[in-house]
Amino acid sequence: MEQYIGMAMHKLGRYKESVEQFRSVFKKKAQVFGDEDVRTIDSVLKLANGLKRIGEYQESMRLYENRLGKYKALLGDNHRDVIMQTWLYCTME
Repeated sequence: MEQYIGMAMHKLGRYKESVEQFRSVFKKKAQVFGDEDVRTIDSVLKLANGLKRIGEYQESMRLYENRLGKYKALLGDNHRDVIMQTWLYCTME
C-alpha cells in the first residue's frame, strides 16, 4: 500500500512525501526478503528517482550504482535487464 501512496505522491509533485513512502517500502522489503532479493533491489529505483527529484543527487546516484552492481551480481553482465539498467544509468541527467 505504501508503494502506491508513494507513487501517487510522486505524480502529484509531492516528492519529499513520496521519498518517505519509498524509503519505508525499501526498508520493509529488505527486512522481509533480504538486501539481495530482486524485489528489494527493484524497490530502490523509485526511492532513487524520488531523491533525484528533491535534489539529493549524491544519495540518488549511490542507490543507482548500488542497484546496478546488485543486478550484475545476481543476473550476470550479459543479462538483458543488466544491459538495460546499464544503458539507463549511462543516460541519466
